Amino acid sequence: MHHALIKFSNASQVKFECAKASHYGLYPFGGPVVWLPVANVTPSGASYDTQGNVVYSAGLNMTLPAGCWKDDAAYSPVKWFTAIRATQVISGSTTEYKTFTKTGLACLGKENGLAATWFGWVGKSCTATYSGSTTEIPYVIINAAS
Repeated sequence: MHHALIKFSNASQVKFECAKASHYGLYPFGGPVVWLPVANVTPSGASYDTQGNVVYSAGLNMTLPAGCWKDDAAYSPVKWFTAIRATQVISGSTTEYKTFTKTGLACLGKENGLAATWFGWVGKSCTATYSGSTTEIPYVIINAAS
């Protein structure tokens, strides 16, 4: 399941896609990576931040297609890997949504609390980044033993 509670626009659907991955990242390493469509979800469930701004959520709960999973037998007992991303086209521009590790979620909560706004985490290095880089990662890698 991939669920995002972020400031989605409710004007267009959120596209969820998956791709093969392994323990070191997207597969094949160095590309080209094939992203397969999973579902298009209309944002709903409006709530409000502390400033009264509307925040929508979009999510799904489903089994991912077999074509999304990569068998990484060398990385036992966790063996199967996939990546999931969410994008949304708003006014002709594609938005890639960011990901957070557990540490990043703690950062998000702390910074939002200090700023008393949903967007207190922006610019505070809470999002997951590529190793040795400040480039944010626009996907989540999931693994399973079987």
